[in-house]
Amino acid sequence: MPRPELTTAAVVALITGVWFAALQAADPRLADYDAWFHIRYAWLLRQHGPWMDFPWMPHTFFAEGWVDHQFLYHVLLIPFTYVSDLRVGAKASAVAFSTLAVTVFSVVLHRRQVRWPVLWALVLLAGSRFFVVRMLMPRTQALSLALLLAGWLLAVERRGRALAVLGVAYGWTYHVAAMLVPTALSTALPPDPGGHDRVRWAPVAIAALAVAAGLVLTPYFPRTVTYFWLHAVEKVSNQGGLEVGAEWFPINSRLLLLHTAPALGVGLLAIGAALMRGVKARRDTLSALILAVGWTGLALWSQKWIEMAVPFALLASALLARDAGLHPGWLLWAPIVMLWNGQQAVQHVRDTVPAPDRLATIGAALEASPGAVFHPDWTDFSELFYYAPSCTFTVGLDPTFLASADPARYRLIDAMLDGKVPDISGAAKAGWQADWVVLTSAPLRTIAAEDPGLELVIDDGESTLWRVR
Repeated sequence: MPRPELTTAAVVALITGVWFAALQAADPRLADYDAWFHIRYAWLLRQHGPWMDFPWMPHTFFAEGWVDHQFLYHVLLIPFTYVSDLRVGAKASAVAFSTLAVTVFSVVLHRRQVRWPVLWALVLLAGSRFFVVRMLMPRTQALSLALLLAGWLLAVERRGRALAVLGVAYGWTYHVAAMLVPTALSTALPPDPGGHDRVRWAPVAIAALAVAAGLVLTPYFPRTVTYFWLHAVEKVSNQGGLEVGAEWFPINSRLLLLHTAPALGVGLLAIGAALMRGVKARRDTLSALILAVGWTGLALWSQKWIEMAVPFALLASALLARDAGLHPGWLLWAPIVMLWNGQQAVQHVRDTVPAPDRLATIGAALEASPGAVFHPDWTDFSELFYYAPSCTFTVGLDPTFLASADPARYRLIDAMLDGKVPDISGAAKAGWQADWVVLTSAPLRTIAAEDPGLELVIDDGESTLWRVR
């Protein structure tokens, strides 16, 4: 990497690394439920090596074999497990990968001759509060964003070998790697005007073959195909019949405007300036615009894709500003808004995520006396798995994995969550051969108190642990 790009990368990494670290230190909560699972699983991977089975959920899709569709991400998490408190490691990993994503964004802009790429990196963090919240989550999305931005740059620059390596690595990291193919396609079309330039199909073919190799050349294939169908097709198409995380639901237009107003304003100003000056957008600008429109459409369908829509929209805005010759001084407001976004993002985590120790006491008790644990709420799995990895559990990661393997059991816990099953102990014993019951729902705790088959062991006011008699 040439010295100017190294300078850009170093400055952005320093600023964003310190900023993300400060945000993570501002509150002990992990910004997402799944983070508990990922860091504990990485710890187990370090201890055991790759898992081909998944004994922790014996009544789900994983009873027939594990599918680690984020294998490389979990491998990269291993260095963060060499701490006494894995929660600190999870937060540190979020800082590292989020910093990487923003740094890659700035380097992409630098290589495409955008002026003041460091300031544009701050615009990215100022552009959307929701984007910052997504970057605070110790999950795959920040690394995925870094890989997709790098893949776009390699496709634009027609660096086929590097694109092939990245495509395979991306396929081992996350199944969103499939989006590298349309990303490369956007760089192939349309050709430059004048009739002398041809459509560039080589990056598209390289990206497709590399991603396919990454998805297929794993010990989990072909179960990865079934996994992808359950996780990305059946679950999303059946949101009325299956409980899914809030991130999969559409975001209403008012909230979208609220969460992305700065980025939207930057985009509109860049487009307006380009139109007023009669600028003909370059090929990379057109590619970024295509991707910005595509990701924004996906974000309207599922709010989780704001994590891609905002960066690609601002990439397009920066390239349009370059084409129009706009001086970046009009973006000097970004550092102030970035600080505000950070404070708001931390407050959002405080308002939406439970206390970080809500299941610590119960988890310690379970790990001291392992057994089959019945918990009807699938969102409790990751924390229970973190604290008590010697136990087995009911449902987790996504309800679809239980619903597909055993619809009757899924309907039973769904009815229980609705308060329609008064015999919790009977259901736990007959359906799951459970030794323990963990309840985090106040109505279910009231029902359990009347169940003669349950013995209360721990009640900390938020959660309860019951022994099945």
